[in-house]
Amino acid sequence: MNITIISTINGIGNQTEAVDIKVYPNPTKDNLNVNMNGLRNDIILELTDINGKIIQNLKVEANQDNILKTLDLSNVARGVYLLNIKDRENSKTVRVVKY
Repeated sequence: MNITIISTINGIGNQTEAVDIKVYPNPTKDNLNVNMNGLRNDIILELTDINGKIIQNLKVEANQDNILKTLDLSNVARGVYLLNIKDRENSKTVRVVKY
């Protein structure tokens, strides 16, 4: 998986599958978009604070080619958070800044 400033992530699941996950905007003020393309397995999006407290937890079913989920961070305090993206075999973490 590759993570860039807009947090493009490749390779959740089997390494031969083309999976693309984009997390944007980052930093964010209110909403965090997670765009997933090519999912073959269901995944879990888990937003935690830096102490590990779960802020939001969302299961995403791999039932279509292009999936967009928006996490509402408007009621979350400013700071640094971790977005954990997990399937049954792999896990990747994206650092998210809320301002």
